[in-house]
Amino acid sequence: MTVISGINAHVDGISTLRSWKIRASNLAVPGVASDAPGAVQRIAGNKDWRGVYLAYGHTPVPWPGSAFSFAGDVDDNYGVSGTAIVDKITIECPVEEAKRIEQVVEFSANGGLDRGAAAATAGSSPSIVSAISRKVSLDGVDVTDVRGWKLVLTARNKPYASSDTAGQIMRTAGNIDGQYEYKVYEDNPSDLPTEGEVKIVRFYVTATTYWELKWGIVEEIDDWGGDLEGAENVGASIRGSYNAFYGTISGSIKNPAGETKWS
Repeated sequence: MTVISGINAHVDGISTLRSWKIRASNLAVPGVASDAPGAVQRIAGNKDWRGVYLAYGHTPVPWPGSAFSFAGDVDDNYGVSGTAIVDKITIECPVEEAKRIEQVVEFSANGGLDRGAAAATAGSSPSIVSAISRKVSLDGVDVTDVRGWKLVLTARNKPYASSDTAGQIMRTAGNIDGQYEYKVYEDNPSDLPTEGEVKIVRFYVTATTYWELKWGIVEEIDDWGGDLEGAENVGASIRGSYNAFYGTISGSIKNPAGETKWS
């Protein structure tokens, strides 16, 4: 056993990686019987594993509900690999802090986990993008004084185990869903969207490209008010969810490359 740092870690095919982690588990099954009265005994149950990686960039490589071959290493010799399915992607744009646009990809097992070695090579397209001036628009109208935004897209994947999975939890792709939040400075509450409003919502990652939800429904207006003691600037947080159709018009989700990822 050797102690090393993570400075040479990779996830296969991923550029501008920040970190990655996995959690492997065995869902041990408890029981109490006459052979050991008064105490709990356990047998090994189904195996499962989950993972997450953080990277800079506005467009994650995998899509929620899609299977992908995960391979991560901590140097060129040691790592893990396995077939996974994407549960959630998060894109965050911290405008006010003037940081980089960043992403989080969460995934779960759709096959066993191999340990000891992994062929992981960094991607070849670095994606360092500043959050400065990145806006939000509603039905094509720019929102003023945006402080930052976050978009979360999920697949409600369904776990299963059967006689054919040999004690390994597997998953099938579930329904696509999404939530969003953006923060603004705003002195006039009548200029904020109204709860229940349905809009085409665009989250800009450059001056001209964006993630687009057609449609987004406003669910909550939060934190608007006056802070006398702290003299904080007046603003609000707007939270909403994806709406797959509005009236008789079907919705869609598009990524910054203009690709329709769901419709």
